[in-house]
Amino acid sequence: MPTTAEILDFDEPPVPAGASPWVVPPKATVISVVDPDPEWPQLASTVSNLIIDALDVRALRVEHVGSTSVPGLAAKPVLDLDLTVADPSDERVWLPRLEAAGFVLTVREPWWHEHRLLQGAPASNRAQRRFPGSP
Repeated sequence: MPTTAEILDFDEPPVPAGASPWVVPPKATVISVVDPDPEWPQLASTVSNLIIDALDVRALRVEHVGSTSVPGLAAKPVLDLDLTVADPSDERVWLPRLEAAGFVLTVREPWWHEHRLLQGAPASNRAQRRFPGSP
């Protein structure tokens, strides 16, 4: 568990020699900023519920974060959700359940607060069309 000082420290640790955070290398894509969509909160709630259903009590917190979470703000049409689990490094407890729900681990940064990034399975075909590759 990080200390308050570590949380407030914005210096990123160096990537260990020979390490890469990329589990799935990124693909170049064009990202556009679009007008706010009043459906973003509901779509985020739907995907949050998908995560909670997959993890049950293992999901300590799921929050809609980033630009699509700010009412009235133009944003890139990608939903960002922040998931808190007890021990991100113990992937066997939570990762298979999210993979079964259609999410894909794309970034693993154990040197930076055990950070992980998953992309994937929007909760509906409609969300898939609007937010391809987003959780």
